[in-house]
Amino acid sequence: MSVRKESVQDEQALILVVGSAASSDPARLSEAVQAGGALTRLLPHPDQLDPEWLAGVRTVELKADADVPQMTVQEVVERLAALGFTDAQKDAPTVQNAVVKLRPAAGPPARDRFTDGDPGDACDRLLARTQACIEDLLSAECSRWGAVDARAAAPVEAIAELVAAGGKLLRPTFCISGYLAAGGGTADEDTVVAASAGLELLQVFALVHDDVMDNSSARRGAPTVHVRHADLHTRSGWVGEHRRYGEGVAILTGDLALGYAHQLTRDLRGPAMEVWTELVTEVIIGQQLDIRLAAELSPDPDLARWVAVCKSGRYTVHRPLALGAAIAGRPELQAPFEEYGITAGEAFQLRDDLLDAFGDPAATGKPVGLDVSEHKMTLLLALGAAKDPRVARLVEEGRNRDWDPTALRDALLASGVRQDVEDCIDRLVAMARTALEGVPLAGDWQQRLSKLAEQVAYRER
Repeated sequence: MSVRKESVQDEQALILVVGSAASSDPARLSEAVQAGGALTRLLPHPDQLDPEWLAGVRTVELKADADVPQMTVQEVVERLAALGFTDAQKDAPTVQNAVVKLRPAAGPPARDRFTDGDPGDACDRLLARTQACIEDLLSAECSRWGAVDARAAAPVEAIAELVAAGGKLLRPTFCISGYLAAGGGTADEDTVVAASAGLELLQVFALVHDDVMDNSSARRGAPTVHVRHADLHTRSGWVGEHRRYGEGVAILTGDLALGYAHQLTRDLRGPAMEVWTELVTEVIIGQQLDIRLAAELSPDPDLARWVAVCKSGRYTVHRPLALGAAIAGRPELQAPFEEYGITAGEAFQLRDDLLDAFGDPAATGKPVGLDVSEHKMTLLLALGAAKDPRVARLVEEGRNRDWDPTALRDALLASGVRQDVEDCIDRLVAMARTALEGVPLAGDWQQRLSKLAEQVAYRER
């Protein structure tokens, strides 16, 4: 397997021999490679991959004995991906013959874009800079802590892996959109890029912790942080409880992502810092109420709607837009951006509820029905319980036993609440468009923000 990193430096190859130091086959393989003059490292375990080994390296080749599990080799590939060696392209059925090139820092995969993907467009250009800002920070942090000990970089690598898996960059998109719609120019571009990068790392913090609280097994099509590290604990034969270890690593990973988010936004001033502080507080308080409603099993549509607005509507759309406008020096846009952002954000959350209940896991990248399995009192479920006695009865039965996901899903469909929610989303999108009528925005941003509201409300993932 070759892992290639594009560079302007002269090509330097590193050969990683994957296998136990106690095994004679990998040891002989390492000796043979060294005899040929190549730079070689024996890698007994993926956790022992030292980022310092990659300094000045353009190409990494992985060699593994036939007895080494493909899962182990794949974990090495994932760690290399977190350090910038990504975009696997397999030349043969076995992992030993794959070629991996460094993915250019040109933004998220096209399937997740909420913009036109035109590199000449100011929004796309600033999104690309945001992505590069995050990657540069994480690469530097991987090297910094990897130099102390390869194991010290584990939470940084976990953040990098989640970022590399490809998110929608939705909150950075709205922050940059708010900035440009407010007429922001080149003078404050560095500030809005740093703030947008901070928003995306705040999202990583929320996702990693949310996955622990929801007991989710997958995120963006890959195992969640706590699941991956619990599996590592089990495979390695370490002492203690594997689940507690995995969740501990995930909590620290989320904390570190929050720390990086604050680091990136430390230079915000005045109204912009006020928006940032309120945003962070709201998402945490919203999450607290979310888990409290799940514990109480209280189908309260009004409170469930408030939670949806607080932890999703404001956090996803309203506050990022307001943050961008504040950086651009347009405080008078706070009111229309709030009206637009809350309605578009509620539509976003309602779509999230529908995707969890009725979506396709291959498209969403996470398990379907997780809200039901974890007793989450979503707005969809609260509305269903308020409308239909059968849904209310099934919800109430959850006090004494786990909910029956199939029965509850069927009851929701029969109640007609799915169509009610679709109708509600239509109304919210119309309200978001109306909120921007007559608002003095730069260029074609009224039309573009209307289109963004539609995209977040009618997405398939």
